[in-house]
Amino acid sequence: MGRGLLEEAQDTMDASRGEVPVDTGALRDSGDVGSLNVSGSRAAVEFGYSASYAVIVHEDMNNHHDDGGPKFLEGPTLARAGGLGSRLAPDIKAVLR
Repeated sequence: MGRGLLEEAQDTMDASRGEVPVDTGALRDSGDVGSLNVSGSRAAVEFGYSASYAVIVHEDMNNHHDDGGPKFLEGPTLARAGGLGSRLAPDIKAVLR
């Protein structure tokens, strides 16, 4: 299950990088997918942007950008959430066998 979860995080980050506003590229380049963390029956992967101003740019719905826009991480995450269960199902089934 962990491998599929890590791939989902990377695919979401890839989609997000296509939506992040670009001025110098520093914000886009600060996007990162962490390592897989497994604890008992739980698996998690953290991903996001580490630029100090990332949250401000992400949340500011009034700022115009020539390239990209606000909610550049939330949008791709929500868009991919709908099919997450079906994409992870084969990995989950393999763990339960």
